[in-house]
Amino acid sequence: MLLKPVLLIYEVIRIIIIANLLIFMAADESFFILMIFAVQGTVFPIMALFLCLNTVRYREYIPLYIAGKTVGILAIICWSLLTQQATMIGGLIREITLICFDMFTVSALLVIKNDVKNLMSESALTDGQDNETEEK
Repeated sequence: MLLKPVLLIYEVIRIIIIANLLIFMAADESFFILMIFAVQGTVFPIMALFLCLNTVRYREYIPLYIAGKTVGILAIICWSLLTQQATMIGGLIREITLICFDMFTVSALLVIKNDVKNLMSESALTDGQDNETEEK
């Protein structure tokens, strides 16, 4: 499935862009403080990598991935609405773009989760038929 490598590439590019935005926005002394915001997001490319390597084995982590993305989307929206200003990444267009791509990620994860579920049910059916053939 092409969706998993695309998800991995997106997550890697996303974290690089966020880190670069923080680097260019930061003064010299606040650079490391701002990198804390980027470091927490590195778990998503790692999750995407593991899903690419073995989706069936790591399928239990898909809901956690979805929850993390949902919390990120809601955090950006709530911050923007409550403070009536852009978040740390600066600019409403950047935030809307980030939210849209994160919503794509959630949608892609739901598709992957459904595919894994279908794959598991098909393999269970095949295993059941193999067991019946062996018994005869």
